[in-house]
Amino acid sequence: MKVKIVSFDMYGTLVNRMVQRPGDMFVILEKRFNRLYHHPIENFAERRAKAERELRKNGVIDLNLEMIYGIIDGLSEEEKKKYMELELQAEYDLCYPNQRGVELYRKACAEGKKVIVITDMYLPEELLKRILEKCGINNVSELYISGCIGKSKAKGGALFRFVQKTEGVSGREILHIGDNPKSDYLYACLNRYRVRFIRNTEKESYLSKFINSTKGVCINYDEWIGYSYFGALSLGYVSWIYKMCCKEKIEALYFFSREGLFIKKLFDALYKDKIKTRYLFVSRRSLSIPLVQFCNSYDELINLLCVNHMISVRRFLSKLSLDEKQLEDRLKQYHIDPEAPIGRIPDKNGFFRMIKTEMEALSSDQFENIKMYFERSITESKIGVVDIGWTGTMQSNFIDILDRGLISCEVIGFFVGQKKKAGDYITKGMRNYGYLFSYKDKYPQDLIISGEAILEIVFFADHGTTESYDKNGPLLGNMDLSGETRNHLQSVQAGIVKFAMQLKDLEKKYHIIRQEDVLRQMEHLFRRPETELVEYIGEWDCFDDRTIHIAAEETLFPIHRFMKGFLNAGWRVGFLKRNIKINIPYFELIVCLKRLYGWLYKTCDRKGK
Repeated sequence: MKVKIVSFDMYGTLVNRMVQRPGDMFVILEKRFNRLYHHPIENFAERRAKAERELRKNGVIDLNLEMIYGIIDGLSEEEKKKYMELELQAEYDLCYPNQRGVELYRKACAEGKKVIVITDMYLPEELLKRILEKCGINNVSELYISGCIGKSKAKGGALFRFVQKTEGVSGREILHIGDNPKSDYLYACLNRYRVRFIRNTEKESYLSKFINSTKGVCINYDEWIGYSYFGALSLGYVSWIYKMCCKEKIEALYFFSREGLFIKKLFDALYKDKIKTRYLFVSRRSLSIPLVQFCNSYDELINLLCVNHMISVRRFLSKLSLDEKQLEDRLKQYHIDPEAPIGRIPDKNGFFRMIKTEMEALSSDQFENIKMYFERSITESKIGVVDIGWTGTMQSNFIDILDRGLISCEVIGFFVGQKKKAGDYITKGMRNYGYLFSYKDKYPQDLIISGEAILEIVFFADHGTTESYDKNGPLLGNMDLSGETRNHLQSVQAGIVKFAMQLKDLEKKYHIIRQEDVLRQMEHLFRRPETELVEYIGEWDCFDDRTIHIAAEETLFPIHRFMKGFLNAGWRVGFLKRNIKINIPYFELIVCLKRLYGWLYKTCDRKGK
């Protein structure tokens, strides 16, 4: 028998909501109500869900929003009215088309089938029609709603029988498409409908569903990487920064170069009219050199520069901006090999005294120049500084320079995350916060830090690092990204912007991006990356006195070369997956190695900011 009608379930089939679970909508409503009306109502989300459950438990089928709010205790009539208005608006705002369902809808229309919608829903028909039209579904002949008709799909399929009778056709002449295994599959089959089941997994996050339904806006693979993996992180991060600024009463935000430039552009797109923002040219080196003159020992110098003891003497001198050739005679006098690790220098304090005069002269000059730069740039008494992370060393040095330069200013840091070492600064009184994780959070810290080089490179600005300062301001070095990698990153950042612009209004209104949801999305990249993605990103590189590959291709033997490649990789999960090529839990393996052989990582890890 020929199919005459194609019927669709609505939620989860034709449209999706920007929430993980239906109950999350009520949490969003509660928070929005409290922000708008400034008289918090406790436990609204729980009470709203409970009222709906009670009515359904009592067998009410013609359920509507007025009935639900009618049995919520503790709300005045005015509050109920405001909450219902907010819920109706949120339902409209937070819905978007489900790409799989919409494609089937278009196919049905193209074949000339009559299209109807059958849904168990308490919302009014007018709103549901508006939602469908918003999602591009404007050729629906009939809309059968349980709350209006008093019959339900889930109650033995009564609504299916009502549709057959109303349409004057048999069940075999209707193809029903839906995602609920009971109401859309079982009861449709029992009423002899033809059925096409859309399988939705609860494990798939609402962010993944949204990305998969809207990724068509990306014009190339690089944009898709930015859109899929870094869009939610970036939008959630800048939204969180603004909320923290309001909480802390921040007067102005200073974005540290270079990662801060892209973050600033994104922040300004959302909140430029809310708070002053400035871009500050600083780097680990430029904030360290002015303070070298105050070091009194080798150990103090090592801690200030955040270098490990395996760095070569040559690289160490380079980080101090000292000329190795000018010190050549003294290095020979002390029998110091420029290629040797500084940790193997026998007389470390003798080495410190050897370079102290040159260090102090350079440091003193840089201190005066950076002080003038800060005096011209910083005019507020309470500021926030934005940096990707991770330990707070740059913020600590920044504050130290302000204090020694007698520039009075309270400074609070806002990072993507905090490494464990950040706790040392915090216990000493420095204030900063991590968006995705604090220094106490073990798992998310392991997850994100395992690919920290990717985050740092994705947010890079298209200018060189801040090397030093003269009396006119910062002096920049060469760009330390290859031209090919820069081209990739420009497209990646374009993808991030596309994601943020699509959701910026919803995020400002409803705060839909949660940290835990961003972490789930980041797991796809840092814990379970696709092979194609590993091969692609692995070719990106940058330079830090030497070339650093994100995940270079390397042969397993000789093993010492493979281990060197692993330790130098910016993305170690990607490095192992790209080169070992078997399906094992690489992230968990790396975490175990880090726990068991902590001394190796302390020695060989690149230090964070």
